[in-house]
Amino acid sequence: MAESRQPTNGYFNQENDLQQLAEIETLGYTVGIGLRYNLFNGDRTGRRIQGARLNQEISQFQKQQSEDRLLAEAVKQQNNLTLLQDQLKRKEENIKTFKESYVRTEERFYNGKVTSLDLRDAQNALLNAEIMINNLKADIMRSSLHLEALKGKLIGQNN
Repeated sequence: MAESRQPTNGYFNQENDLQQLAEIETLGYTVGIGLRYNLFNGDRTGRRIQGARLNQEISQFQKQQSEDRLLAEAVKQQNNLTLLQDQLKRKEENIKTFKESYVRTEERFYNGKVTSLDLRDAQNALLNAEIMINNLKADIMRSSLHLEALKGKLIGQNN
């Protein structure tokens, strides 16, 4: 008993009314949408906003602390650089004294008034003074490079 279910003139051929309702429901389209919004969520939103504000204040405070530390280190490095430059000036003035002492000791050695050990001592003193000057120049260079790196970090944090 194969009955055709083709609609004719807007009416489905059914044996009873219940079958007609079931057929209409199965052929129709259903569309639905849902929206849910909690008016009261236990003040979670307020706590999240408050937490975000606290996190922002903490990060600002940490940034300020970092800038202050970098600035203090830069000032310390600048003072160290100034001290090293002053030491270099004094050592360069002292090297003149060591050179004069070496020249005098060398003349006395040629005249036979001092031994070769005295000449070696004067020569060692002069060489040690020159080494100290070179070490100070290297320290000044390192200090100035470190100061420039700190300046770069400070500029980078301000941007």
